[in-house]
Amino acid sequence: MREVAGKDWFELSPEQRRGRAMNEFKLEILPQLADFEVTQHVFEKLIEEKTIDPLFVTHCPKELVPLARQNVEDSSLVDVFELVINGAEIAPGYSELNDPLVQRQRLLEQAGEERQNLDEEFCSLSSTVCRPGWHRNRIDRLTNAAHRRRIHPRRDFIPLLRPKKL
Repeated sequence: MREVAGKDWFELSPEQRRGRAMNEFKLEILPQLADFEVTQHVFEKLIEEKTIDPLFVTHCPKELVPLARQNVEDSSLVDVFELVINGAEIAPGYSELNDPLVQRQRLLEQAGEERQNLDEEFCSLSSTVCRPGWHRNRIDRLTNAAHRRRIHPRRDFIPLLRPKKL
């Protein structure tokens, strides 16, 4: 991003980034776009669309991928990767956020004024399934399989949720 938009892109104020995108790069930036959306738009138009060779993109703003785990070094970023080849995103991936409270907060932030579109069933199920230590069982199974140990069956039940009556 710095090679195309300038080494100082992330040090600029949101207004300066918007101005550079519109004046220098001649991009159409809608007034209602948030700062992270301006950066995303610059990336899509100036980098992604013109990329021919394989390119791995990592560390996106947390607003773009609300279900990805937060980066340890920079709280404004999430740990993601996207493989871009010939102007197309081929393989997106991320470390999944498993804190249901943070998930709900990020989804609310992403929904903005359209909070009625928040998927309450997903949030409810997420708070049931994403519990501390849940991932540990998966790692134990992988380790046991790698060492050819006998795996004791363990079942993680996801409770059935009845639809809420209106």
